[in-house]
Amino acid sequence: KSSMEVNVVTPHTFNDSTEICSTLLSGKPVIVNLEGFDPDEAQRIMDFISGCLYAIDGKLHKIAKYIFIFSPKNVDVSGDSLNIEQENISNTVPVLNRDMF
Repeated sequence: KSSMEVNVVTPHTFNDSTEICSTLLSGKPVIVNLEGFDPDEAQRIMDFISGCLYAIDGKLHKIAKYIFIFSPKNVDVSGDSLNIEQENISNTVPVLNRDMF
């Protein structure tokens, strides 16, 4: 039986976004928690990861206001109980509301 590893990352700096993208490029989904993060840096991280997702035709799911699941094309994420919203990454990059940080 095969198992899929899901990484959970709470970035500390923008440089952590490269680690997140490397994980995505290896075919694994990543949960990213940006709660309490500096709003400008959080937006930079979202922009960087969104570019990576676009390049690999990946998916973005919003779990909570500042918690996201990023997944490669080969990984399906489901769960109505989490109220997951799928964002179409080819059309928009999520803009984080600075008032909520």
